[in-house]
Amino acid sequence: MIIDSYLENNIVLVIPNNIKNKVLIHLNNLDTIYDIKIMSKEELISALTFSYDEEAIYYLMCHHEYKYDIALMYLNNIKYIEEKEYHNSKLDKLVELKKELEDNNLLKNSKLLSCSLLNKKIIIYGYDYLSNYEKKILAGYNYIYLKDDNKDYKHTIYSFNTLDEEVDYVAYKISSLIASGIKINNIKIANINDEYYIPMKRIFNFYNIPLEDISVDSIYSTSIVQDFLKTLDINSLNYDFENDNNSYILEHIVKVLNKYSFVDDLESIKEILKIEFKNIKNKITKREKEIEIININNSIFNDDEYVFFMNFNQGYAPIIIKDEDYLSDKEKAILGLESKYELNKINKSNLISKLKSIKNMEITYKKKSANGVYDASFILNDLNYNVIESPYVDYTYSHDMNKIKLSLMLDDLVKYQNENNELSKLFNNYKDIPYYTYDNNFKGILENDFMSFIDHKLSLSYSAMDNYYKCGFRYYLTNILKIDNTEDKFVTKIGNIFHKVLEQVFKDHISVEDSFKYALSEYEFNAKEKMFVKKLKEDLIFIVDTINKQNSYSSLDNTLCEERVFVNKDKNIKLTFTGVIDKLMYKKVDGYNYVVIVDYKTGNPNINLNNIYYGINMQLPIYVYLANNHNIIKNVKIVGFYLQKIIHGKPKKDDKKDLLKLKEDELKLEGYTNSNLEYVSLFDSNLDSSNVIKGFKTNKNGSINSQAHTLSDKEIDKLITITDNKIDEAFDKILKREFEINPKVIDNENIGCKYCKYQDICFKREDNNVYLNKQDYKEFLKEGD
Repeated sequence: MIIDSYLENNIVLVIPNNIKNKVLIHLNNLDTIYDIKIMSKEELISALTFSYDEEAIYYLMCHHEYKYDIALMYLNNIKYIEEKEYHNSKLDKLVELKKELEDNNLLKNSKLLSCSLLNKKIIIYGYDYLSNYEKKILAGYNYIYLKDDNKDYKHTIYSFNTLDEEVDYVAYKISSLIASGIKINNIKIANINDEYYIPMKRIFNFYNIPLEDISVDSIYSTSIVQDFLKTLDINSLNYDFENDNNSYILEHIVKVLNKYSFVDDLESIKEILKIEFKNIKNKITKREKEIEIININNSIFNDDEYVFFMNFNQGYAPIIIKDEDYLSDKEKAILGLESKYELNKINKSNLISKLKSIKNMEITYKKKSANGVYDASFILNDLNYNVIESPYVDYTYSHDMNKIKLSLMLDDLVKYQNENNELSKLFNNYKDIPYYTYDNNFKGILENDFMSFIDHKLSLSYSAMDNYYKCGFRYYLTNILKIDNTEDKFVTKIGNIFHKVLEQVFKDHISVEDSFKYALSEYEFNAKEKMFVKKLKEDLIFIVDTINKQNSYSSLDNTLCEERVFVNKDKNIKLTFTGVIDKLMYKKVDGYNYVVIVDYKTGNPNINLNNIYYGINMQLPIYVYLANNHNIIKNVKIVGFYLQKIIHGKPKKDDKKDLLKLKEDELKLEGYTNSNLEYVSLFDSNLDSSNVIKGFKTNKNGSINSQAHTLSDKEIDKLITITDNKIDEAFDKILKREFEINPKVIDNENIGCKYCKYQDICFKREDNNVYLNKQDYKEFLKEGD
């Protein structure tokens, strides 16, 4: 290495982290052992200036009400600032922030280390360039910046019609290198992005090529982190931490908490914790032999290493720096920093130099992918390399890939009458492929694999159970594999905000205004959404006023909000049924607790109980079941269970009622009421014509109007029994891994497929449908039925 002639005792060797192991191995193989301090350029610059930690970020968030990313942006820019007046609003603001942080001892200075470096020689090696700022900081020190001699290796660029063809070619070439005796660990892949991850996993698997795990998932989405974020109590986590993956996640939760040990109230940094967990990748298992995915920047390569530089496309080779920095080019010029144009020019020059410096390299790019159409990199002409279109890939290394190619050729022949020249060769070798046949049925999963996947415990909720009874495969995809990765829609955000505000108003007695402000801070909205959101506070004030008016008719003197209930169903493994009741009101009279259950709905309420016969649409019965199994409230008598629609459109005109009355009517409760009027009178003192329950009133003779939805005590008991049985049945079937594609069709309505996101996965056939007869809850809840 070029550093060899500069090595001596008591020097500082500054190298990038991604070549650290390579340099250490080289140093260990030398005849002489040197006393050398090794650090990265980032560590060196921090040592010579200052660094900051989470306490500085937290300070800016608390004292200036900055969001996490804004606080980080300011901290990353104050390093360029000197203590002087710039007569520029942005720069002077940074000066002010820097002074404030220094006054509060939130910027860490390594004076001892920086002083010791004055008397040492600093060798900087492996970095593509030093910035103006870094040169300025290093000006007073004895440093040498080393770069390898310029080389000019000639390479070939390969162009492909599709991304899959590009990946297939690289897998084929790697296979040929391995077959020729090249060590797997000497083969590297560079410059891929998220778009390449899934195709590479799939195609490299066909070639049996061990590829470095390129998963981008974070620990944030794991059940352990989600459970921790609910309680913020690490001792409440009930998992098998002997398991390596679980242990890895727990270890990183503890690390994050240690970083914020200066915070007493974890709830105040909940959003910060989410960001921290999103930045921690899931555990990646490194194999002894595998193809490594690398970043070509700040790297050095030996002559026996082979690099496949993929994605040689416009915008990705080199990466184009956009004008998105906090500091504009004008402000950068004042500070002596490189402009956007200069940085892009440097990136271009560095990439050209890097590509020419690698002895064994193949460069590839695609013209299109599922994400769109692409052009080759604009540095193509600067390199002046030969370009080969769609190079030939023979059929030596992968039977699986050969069969897929044959299927694609047959598609071209059958659909478009295009016969590929290679078709007959492949067809003669793979006559038995099941072309034009497809069995979409779920093939099952081994019990040990399933138990390991769910970590020997299973939790079930209303939505999960509803998914299962609608279609077993729908449940499997949503609740076991958890492949639904879509972000919250606007309507979902609004629903969450309404629920949060109503909880805090009635549980914690916080004002609507304060609660609304807090709830809004958890979400981002675009300009159009913000206009709509402004109106929501007025709606919430009206909703709270109306609910308070409804409560004035009630003598129920206890209220629980957002009450999570757990029901233990353990068998040979831990089984838990759980749910959250938005509002549970109750009163204790003569040893019994008289209970009313209310669930807030932002959509259109569906109170029909007919489908509970099949385990579907059981939301209301499940609330009753949970209330009946509450661990504190015992001897329950159900007064009523309801849905309350809290988001409405404009009410329909009614000549007999003014607008205020119409809006209040829309907030009346929809659901089922106990037929015992003594119970109901505890909840609503006006039974002649209820101001609380929609459609409920009594006749002149004291009987309940026939339009009201009522159930007797025995019918409610039977409802609870049916719910309990359906929960047990769901647990049993799930533990037996019964995840067939079986969408339910009731009264000619396909309930199983309605609003299902996975119809492009299951390829449902007509014979997968399960046709069920329409039921009437009044019949199957009859006494003795």
